[in-house]
Amino acid sequence: MKKKRILLGVLALGAVFSLASCDNKDSEKVKSLEEQVSKLTEEKNSLTTENTTLKNDKTTLTEENTTLKSDKTALTNEKTQLESEVGRLSSIVYPNKDNTNCKISLEELNAISDISKISNDKDVIVKTYDIDDELLSIYKISLGENDTIFDKFVSLADVEYTSSDYGPYIQSIDGMIKDNKYYVSFFVNDDYANHGINELDQDLKDGDVITFKPDFNFWNNSTYDEIDVKVDKIIYNYYKHAKEYANKIGYVDYNLAFAYKKLEGAGYEVDTTTLYSNTVKSLFTTNPQKYSSDGNVFKTTLAYYCAGLDTTEATSQYVSRSVDLTSQWVDTTLAYYYNVGQVIGEISNDDIFIQDKLENYTLAMDETSCMVVTALNQIDSTKCQSFDHTLKPGFTENGFAYTYGEWNTCNCSSTAQAILAFGALGINIRNDEYKVNNTDMIQALLSYYDEETGLFYDYDGDMGLNYATPQAVSALISYKLLKAGKSSNIYAA
Repeated sequence: MKKKRILLGVLALGAVFSLASCDNKDSEKVKSLEEQVSKLTEEKNSLTTENTTLKNDKTTLTEENTTLKSDKTALTNEKTQLESEVGRLSSIVYPNKDNTNCKISLEELNAISDISKISNDKDVIVKTYDIDDELLSIYKISLGENDTIFDKFVSLADVEYTSSDYGPYIQSIDGMIKDNKYYVSFFVNDDYANHGINELDQDLKDGDVITFKPDFNFWNNSTYDEIDVKVDKIIYNYYKHAKEYANKIGYVDYNLAFAYKKLEGAGYEVDTTTLYSNTVKSLFTTNPQKYSSDGNVFKTTLAYYCAGLDTTEATSQYVSRSVDLTSQWVDTTLAYYYNVGQVIGEISNDDIFIQDKLENYTLAMDETSCMVVTALNQIDSTKCQSFDHTLKPGFTENGFAYTYGEWNTCNCSSTAQAILAFGALGINIRNDEYKVNNTDMIQALLSYYDEETGLFYDYDGDMGLNYATPQAVSALISYKLLKAGKSSNIYAA
């Protein structure tokens, strides 16, 4: 029994030791697991932090990339602007005829004040401007003891002049557009010169700037005012840059070609053949759709005529054409056909019908009637005798407004059409009888002109309506001809 108790005691003691041993092992495993979990947690936190850092770095890099792209775009734009400015500055330096040393660069112009004198020569700058205040050329001229500014300048620039008892009378410089209502004035350092060109040398000092520019002769043209001068400037500026403006508005208006052709026929210095030939060739001679509609036949015929191209093919298409009476603007189309026929000296197979249709048209206060009048007044002027009073109710200080369907609008194009109609009737639209709040229709039309772009907007600053500018310039040409006492219907033969 005692042995049994001893055995049980030993067994019990062994069990205790076994349990203790198991507890120690489990504790070590738990501790090891806790250490692993802690290590994994630290690694997880480290990876999370690293991931956040990478995301921030990615965001930063994206922002930097966007900034770099913007900077690149800005630099590209700036480069383009600088290249354009360099090109513009290069173009205004007129190539001299005799001495390449007299051609002035931008650097030379900026360094004039720093010129170190090694002789008694006087260095002066000469600038020339056109009738529209556009810079034409810049020269640097060195005057020796026996040199005269006139002789030196004539040897370098393209100067047209006549001789008189009072000395040379300059008519044009470097292609400056001539108009008998303008004269070429000259300034020394922005002040009117005290002497004529042949006596100017006594006034000059080293570094002086001489400026030649056309001035309007108000003394001999007392019926003209500043509005008339602005009209001239816009007409001539558009003439010189017609292709550039056509590219801006994406459109070449051949009705405007009519107007310039009329101006040319009236003796003004314009050349519609040169003006339109290159543009017309690219637009029409390779266009398979050039005869696909009445409108295209009309434009093609007119384009060929104004560009001085062979009109045989275009005219034959025009002559044999039957007018489409389903057109929404059929009355305007009829007027166009009649006007084209009058100008180019050809008539279509429907000419008698066209005249009959136009004669029976009821004139109203709208744009179509304005266009019809330009043709109808050539057919039967008695039918247009009271049309000015028909239009008059539509006059406002913002231009001509008419009602069409839901439209009751006053805009550039409507005003231009009204002025063209008055030109066809030979009525001066600036007459006090037609003014509204002391504003006439020419002033109203000019209110749509944008000095910066050189274009007219139709309303609310919208230049998307591409016909606003050519219609406005056509109207101004009609008014200019009327003011000069010439035939002002731009469509009349």
